[in-house]
Amino acid sequence: MKEELITYDTAVLAKEKGFDIGGYLQDKWLGTNSKGENVMGLGATSKRPTQSLLQRWLREVHEIDVVIFREGAIHSKREGWSADVATTGKHHIFKWDLGNTHKTYEQALEQGLQEALKLIKK
Repeated sequence: MKEELITYDTAVLAKEKGFDIGGYLQDKWLGTNSKGENVMGLGATSKRPTQSLLQRWLREVHEIDVVIFREGAIHSKREGWSADVATTGKHHIFKWDLGNTHKTYEQALEQGLQEALKLIKK
């Protein structure tokens, strides 16, 4: 088991919203962004924090909680993982189409982190 690092797109958004990604976990990464563009060269270093570190920053600095839950537990016909984002005194629920239910907890968390970051006004 290992901690998941946030994606390149999430790292860019987090930095725009004031999260200092410098000095956190580093890894060798060759990948693409959401548009399919190559964003790093072979052997390049990308500084990306873990999902849990960004989630904690959202909670402690901006009072935004990202909550992940399993679909299909009771009455839902969907199976997989989804996320809610809650702010102090206000609850934002992101309703995704059936096709957007995620196969893994980490995929749902990544989308929840992105939606939470979008709530921060800079």
